[in-house]
Amino acid sequence: MKAFLTILKREIRAYFNGPMAWMVIAGFLFLIGQFFLAILNAYVRNYLMTQESPFLKGESPDLNDILSQGVFQNMVVFLIFITPLLTMRLFTEERTHKTDELLFTSPVPTLSIVLGKFFAAVFVVAVMVGGTLYVPPLLGQISPIDMRPVAAGYGGVMLLAMAFTSIGLFSSSITESQIVAALLSFVGLLTLLVLGWLAGVFEGSALQPIIEYAAYDRHFNNLAKGIVDTRDVIYFLSLTALFLFATNRMLGTSQWRS
Repeated sequence: MKAFLTILKREIRAYFNGPMAWMVIAGFLFLIGQFFLAILNAYVRNYLMTQESPFLKGESPDLNDILSQGVFQNMVVFLIFITPLLTMRLFTEERTHKTDELLFTSPVPTLSIVLGKFFAAVFVVAVMVGGTLYVPPLLGQISPIDMRPVAAGYGGVMLLAMAFTSIGLFSSSITESQIVAALLSFVGLLTLLVLGWLAGVFEGSALQPIIEYAAYDRHFNNLAKGIVDTRDVIYFLSLTALFLFATNRMLGTSQWRS
């Protein structure tokens, strides 16, 4: 535990002592803020239309649906681009600075190194996502919001971020180039996104349920709508554990330790 905490603190300091984390967080919050304003304007326009129409009078858009389909879905799109930037340096930088040999010949378990770096990146994402917590209370000033789906949505974002981070961490462990690591991570995340679309191509075949389960969108959409299913939670945790295990095995090879 002590080794894990040491690595965790070291990586968090590395993030916030440099410009990358601050730039990524600022960019993320700026974009979410712009989408929030656009969604708010659309809500106001739709509300005014319902009040003016005799057929729609009394009806108004559901703010929970706006959060699910607007804010949370946009967070996912941003994470596909942001996560590779946050994780690309985690192991490639050790090789660039020639600190990998010192790190892996020290009496620190490889798993502690992997988990320390992983949770440091997750912490940065949590700071980013936490910066958007003002959105639900502000929307709640306009119309009542059920906070249970909101909590499930934020939980889904963090579970997805953990899975994305584990893929980025693994990509960083198999190459010496930060650019290559970022590209590999981006392609991996894009593949998970495309799988959701491919499921329609194999409609009616035995492959369809397999592809649908492998894609993250169905699992995330359930959580974003406030539907908490243990199968969706297990999916994200299993995906995260799989790539953390693969990273740990990769770092344990003689190639990395040579």
